[in-house]
Amino acid sequence: MTVESATELFGPVSYPANRKSRSKAHARKRLAEADAQLADVLPLGYVDALAATSEQVAQLAGACVVARERERVSPSTGEALPSEQELAAIRWSNLRRSFAERRALLVDALDVSKVAELLSVTRQTPHDRAKAGTLLAVRENGRLLFPAWQFDPDGPDGVLEGLAETLTALRDRPVSQVGVVRWFVSGKSQLPGGASPLDRLRAGAVAEVLAEVQAIGVS
Repeated sequence: MTVESATELFGPVSYPANRKSRSKAHARKRLAEADAQLADVLPLGYVDALAATSEQVAQLAGACVVARERERVSPSTGEALPSEQELAAIRWSNLRRSFAERRALLVDALDVSKVAELLSVTRQTPHDRAKAGTLLAVRENGRLLFPAWQFDPDGPDGVLEGLAETLTALRDRPVSQVGVVRWFVSGKSQLPGGASPLDRLRAGAVAEVLAEVQAIGVS
């Protein structure tokens, strides 16, 4: 229906003052109110025709949005890029995997009470040694957890030979406490046989492990 045909049917058209919507919700509300007012004054045939046209436009707009999402390509490679929904799913999957790895790294960790019992010290001592960097601890739900593999009844102060020196060297590297745990137990191509730093400490190769510390962050 044109303005001219509307004028012929209902008389001169009076335009409301221009109002800009401040949000999409406000715009939808205004549109719904306008549709209701229009439906009240138009004959049924016109209302049906307008409704059908609106439905077709909505379907077309939705199809265009989907097409645009599918047509997103990398400007450098020309490959299709994932949609926002797919990116959100990927981020969630990666986050879940990272937290699962964190739990796996700390699965055998000891709390303060067990460390104090193991070393025959007070409950304050594990806190002090973690702060001093002679024990490796990760804060988990408000408490300190100590990976069990660092303790050795034959080692100095009840820990692996070379652990304290390695922890001291690691304090200057850009690695989180969880990252330090991961570093100790992960294989390194620079170490013999792709061994982990933990394996080499157990073998008494402290110098190798300290050299590996210096390679952190170096590409």
